[in-house]
Amino acid sequence: MFTDDGHLANGRTRSALIFLVLTAFGLAGNYFKFPLFLNIDFLFGSIFALFALQLLGLRLGTAAAALIGCYTYVLWNHPYAAIILAAEAAAVGALMERRKYGMISADIVYWVFMGVPLVYLFYHGAMHVPLSNVHIIASKQAMNGVANAIVARLLFTVFALRSRSAMIPFREMITSLLAFFVVAPALLLLTLEGRGDFAETDEIIRAGLKRDIDREASQLATWVTNRKAVIESLADLAESNSPEKMQPYLEQATKSDTNFLSAGLLDRSATLKAYYSLHDDLGEMNTGKTFINDHYIPKLKQTLKPMLSETVQAKDNGPKLLVSMLAPVVVRGEYRGYVIGVLSLQQIKERLERSSSYKGTHYTLLDRKGTVIMSNRFDQTTMTPFRRGKGTIKKLDSGISQFVPDAPPNTPMSERWKKSRYSAESTIGELAEWRLVLEQPAAPFQKQLYDSCTKKLILISLLMLMALALASFLGRRIMVTIENLRRVTNDLPSRLASGGFVDWPQSGITETNNLIENFQVMSETIEEHLTELQLLNDSLEQRVQERTQQVERLASEQRTILTTMPIGACLLVDRKIRMANQAFDKITGYEPGKTLGMDTAQLHPDLQSYQQFWDAASSATAKGGIHSADMELRRKDGSLIWCNLVGQMVNPTAPEEGFIWMVQDISERKTMESQLRASETHYRLLTEDVADVVWKLDAGYRFTYISPADERLRGYRADEVLGHTILEQTTSEWHAAITEKMRPGEDARETSPLEIQQRCKDGQLIWTEIFFTADHDADGAITGYHGITRDITQRKQAVELEQQLLHAQKLESLGVLAGGLAHDFNNILMAIIGNADLAQIHLGTGSPAAENLQRIQNAASRAADLTSQMLAYSGKGRFVVERIDLNSLLDDMLHLLEVSISKKAALKFNLHRPLPHIVADATQIRQVVMNLVINASEAIGDNSGEITISTGCSQCVEECRRGRKVSRDQGERPCVYLVIADTGCGMGSETVAKIFDPFFTTKFTGRGLGMAAVQGIVKGHKGTVKISSEPGRGTTFTICFPVAEATGEAPAENRNETGVEVWQGSGTVLLVEDEDTVREIGVQMLESLGLKALTAKDGEEAVEVFRRGEEVSFVILDLTMPRMDGKQCLRELRRLDPAVKVIMSSGFNEQEIARDLDGGPCGFIQKPYDLPELQQAIGKYIGKPEPFATENF
Repeated sequence: MFTDDGHLANGRTRSALIFLVLTAFGLAGNYFKFPLFLNIDFLFGSIFALFALQLLGLRLGTAAAALIGCYTYVLWNHPYAAIILAAEAAAVGALMERRKYGMISADIVYWVFMGVPLVYLFYHGAMHVPLSNVHIIASKQAMNGVANAIVARLLFTVFALRSRSAMIPFREMITSLLAFFVVAPALLLLTLEGRGDFAETDEIIRAGLKRDIDREASQLATWVTNRKAVIESLADLAESNSPEKMQPYLEQATKSDTNFLSAGLLDRSATLKAYYSLHDDLGEMNTGKTFINDHYIPKLKQTLKPMLSETVQAKDNGPKLLVSMLAPVVVRGEYRGYVIGVLSLQQIKERLERSSSYKGTHYTLLDRKGTVIMSNRFDQTTMTPFRRGKGTIKKLDSGISQFVPDAPPNTPMSERWKKSRYSAESTIGELAEWRLVLEQPAAPFQKQLYDSCTKKLILISLLMLMALALASFLGRRIMVTIENLRRVTNDLPSRLASGGFVDWPQSGITETNNLIENFQVMSETIEEHLTELQLLNDSLEQRVQERTQQVERLASEQRTILTTMPIGACLLVDRKIRMANQAFDKITGYEPGKTLGMDTAQLHPDLQSYQQFWDAASSATAKGGIHSADMELRRKDGSLIWCNLVGQMVNPTAPEEGFIWMVQDISERKTMESQLRASETHYRLLTEDVADVVWKLDAGYRFTYISPADERLRGYRADEVLGHTILEQTTSEWHAAITEKMRPGEDARETSPLEIQQRCKDGQLIWTEIFFTADHDADGAITGYHGITRDITQRKQAVELEQQLLHAQKLESLGVLAGGLAHDFNNILMAIIGNADLAQIHLGTGSPAAENLQRIQNAASRAADLTSQMLAYSGKGRFVVERIDLNSLLDDMLHLLEVSISKKAALKFNLHRPLPHIVADATQIRQVVMNLVINASEAIGDNSGEITISTGCSQCVEECRRGRKVSRDQGERPCVYLVIADTGCGMGSETVAKIFDPFFTTKFTGRGLGMAAVQGIVKGHKGTVKISSEPGRGTTFTICFPVAEATGEAPAENRNETGVEVWQGSGTVLLVEDEDTVREIGVQMLESLGLKALTAKDGEEAVEVFRRGEEVSFVILDLTMPRMDGKQCLRELRRLDPAVKVIMSSGFNEQEIARDLDGGPCGFIQKPYDLPELQQAIGKYIGKPEPFATENF
């Protein structure tokens, strides 16, 4: 794994991968740096650079160091650290390769003679960093580099020891470990102490600043208070003295306090009454002057309290800062004027200058508006707003804050801290509202910290050098004894064998001394073993002689065995017979000994098969294997015999030593095998040509033979079935029946045929009939089975089709019966509803019989609903078709469904969106959904359960084809499916078979028409339905509707719109109706609408009435009548008058009628109908200019 120089020997790909990994770790080591304090950070990137140097060599190690060092440009905004790191790797690598330095020694030499001078050259010479900062940078980088070299060497040592791929000197291991355990704690202590020094310095700055601000603020407050007391005393004197008497007091106050430049007394109009000094600079009298522009006088009048004016800057005799202190003169609570004293701030400035010069503190005095009164900061100007500059203010404790100016990105923390200023503020006095701001720059304190840290780093460096020197000395002392031991033990067995003397070294180290003692014991043991070996050598010669005699005896016995055994044996070398026994000569027809030296090719009749045999034999026996083959050999007389040949190489590693072959005459066996194959061929001819599948099983039901007919029947080849059980050829539901028939206790000789379903290769299940017989041994135990399998799928399908045909005929008969009954009931209900409707009109709303008539109508309506269900079952219900979105219909029904089901049942929608439209009657579809959901809720009962309504597209076509279909005319069109599933009690197969039968119900109060109506509605919509249910596992209904075509299936116009106004018509109407009661009530309804009614009881009579020539406005024509029905009558009327207007009347739906009519009527009205519906139909259809167009649904 490693080369002689210790570098990793890898392919280019592996070296590149290691290079990239170590570079990435090095960049991460520079990113996750360890801060000592401020920006004194330890970087770990050079660890991996030096590790790469040891693994990959000088070139790749230097390249890795250069790449890792690039990140320092991001940290410090200069490339010099990257250059120093790359130079370190290059120099250390060169010293290790050319001078054979150890890594740590080479790194120390680099930093002493190259690294530290480069730091001073780049940082001080190129970047102009102060020497105090360069000192700590140089010492830190040197310490960082040597520490990283120690860690890198330790990592490489661990890697080499674990992989055992490189040799590491023990002395170097001791040196590295001792240096690491000296440097690591020292650096940790330096980190803790450095951070403690920084925290202590920070606390000193804060405490000193707090003391200074308190002291200076107190002094300034005292100064203001003293001046205030003087002005207040003068104001008190002015209350009882005249201006002339106040003049001496003003003069005394001015002369007694050097801070007062002048003092005066002004009246309420701000006119000077007394003033010192008496004259101004121009020699004019000051008294009598008026100061009407002083804006602070109104405030003085308002508060009647002393106050200070704003600071002004006088330019006489140089710029001076002046402030006026004012005190009001109040006589008996009335403002009479004020006393003013003009104060100089020079004394305050001198004091602040003295106090700040010692620590280099910055002071700034501000007025109430934040304007600078005085400051020793060069960037602040008097009488301008106070500005700190751009930066961040960080609030500290005790009212201290720290201002850190903005700096370029990646500016070291130390530079930010160096340019920061600690500040404290305090408000001065009750009147002044001045603010004193003291700021302490951190720069002077940084130098102290750097000097302290530099000394400590130098001290740690000296300790590390001392530790390395001590470790080197101790390692050398330890290795002296071990080196002597290595020299003494070199070729120790030869020295002991020759009788030489061994001078064993001595050591004061326990482990080394124990090692020496072990070697002494080992040498004594070797001497004992040498003595024993000599004795063994003497006895070995005797044993060799004895074994030689045994081998000769065994050889004689083997010759005897070979001579007398009946199987031929021979030794072949270069395919020639070198040795053969008598049996071999006898088999080949030669006299004993005549085959020696014969080429074996003479014994083979075909040279090509002979060569193939030898190629196969050589390949099989080359690795010590045995080759066996049956082949024909030529005897001496030219006859051919079948022989079995078994051969093996004498020595697979030396093929030239030949082969040993055993030859056995198998001519008799071959004859018997030929006869057996002929018998089997005859049997196969008998079994393979029949249409039924012939098979044999063993006692474990596994196929041992199966005829080709099974491949024609199920698609499986024989090799795909043999070895598999008969149970694997069918589904699990038939396993019990098969094992029951074949159980050992069953007399299989008289078993009846078994009908089961078997699985074909394409997954299809087919019906088969099995006949089988058990095979028994002499003890009567079953040893297997044989039998035949016959395909009865067509027979089963014929029976199933016959049952389905009978069921369909039964349902069709019931549908016809239900439709006929519904039609007759509608005629009866027509009379009931019509008479009740007319009676209500004649009686009015106040009649006592109105309520009874309303009950009659309600009962008749319920009866009409029952007939609607019967018509729906027959598929002739009334449909108002249109394009609908099944999802939207279900969303609209959500609330109705939730209140209609049990509280224990949870309703869940799983709707596929978007969904294609279908052409359907929305009312009928709602009835289907409501019936199925209510049935699902009742199936759940008092238990908790879930009802899931799902929709989707296209998937249901195949499902419905495999399921139970209600309609077979849907074909392959895409469809929209509706699935309603519940977790209720479920149904058995018998109940599922009768679920759509009319009047079949499992409910105590049910009529048995709900599911029949579902069937009829689905059938009327050209749909299909599939039922899946098991007892205890719930029920799932899957209903499929054809998708509405893009064209050609436009929704029919809804002809049941309401809102027709009551009107009175005129004209003659021909009413054709075979039922007397319906005809009579129809006449009354028409007359109540103002129409004259002509009647006919069948189609023939209607045609006769129409021929009379009486003007007929329109015809109301019944569909089902004797002699001539409505269809024939409509055609005759059209023939007499193509423009005749006809409203067709029937109990069947409009679409059912439209299928059988060549030319549609103008309109349609379904029985039973009441007067408003008749009025609506007449008003809607008769007034249309074009004939009514029917929907071919």
